[in-house]
Amino acid sequence: MSKRIFTDAWLRPISADEAVRMVKLVGELGFSAIAIEGNDEIFRAASEAASQLGLELFRRKTINVNLREMLYEELSRHRWYYDLISVRSDQREVLMAALRDNRVDTVLLSHSSAPFIDHHMVSVANNLVEVALSDILEYGYESFYRVMKLAPYLRKNRIRVIMTSGASEISGIRTPRQLASVMLAIGVHPDMALDTVSGKIIELLRENREKLKGLLEPTGVWRIEG
Repeated sequence: MSKRIFTDAWLRPISADEAVRMVKLVGELGFSAIAIEGNDEIFRAASEAASQLGLELFRRKTINVNLREMLYEELSRHRWYYDLISVRSDQREVLMAALRDNRVDTVLLSHSSAPFIDHHMVSVANNLVEVALSDILEYGYESFYRVMKLAPYLRKNRIRVIMTSGASEISGIRTPRQLASVMLAIGVHPDMALDTVSGKIIELLRENREKLKGLLEPTGVWRIEG
């Protein structure tokens, strides 16, 4: 069995100093890769700390919109500058669009105002569904109930789900297995729960990094250098 590459795909430090502290902590807790959201100063500080610790570091952008037209504008503006593009919205039609748009990587469905997932959303879900622990910690049962609604579709492999911390400071960071335990709590098999903090997300991040380097066309076709 190949070694799991545990990944927290959403850290959002509030300062450069906090970014350094968070990067050091996630390395100690067993993560091998992280995605940081923040300004240039924050990302530079995180990059230096990650390099010293041998962690893979990626840059994330979360698009928070409630109109489909604004979603498309934001995707056009940001897609080819970030390793990971996520979408958060309170509007079902925006989430439906985000779930099927190949410029989107993950769609957040754990915040308290997110629409409940249903079979229509599942039927168009080409992208990863994201559950952020920070939502559960902030909104409690309102958030956790939405996560529970994901379980039947996840167990049947009809959707792909990732767990992230969404942490803005070190107190919000958990170990990989603690993150995965949220999935265990809703009845997901242990191996499938661990897949939510490893597996597909690191593959996606690495592929997007190659696209940004110009080794892949935006369509996913590899360029042949001759």
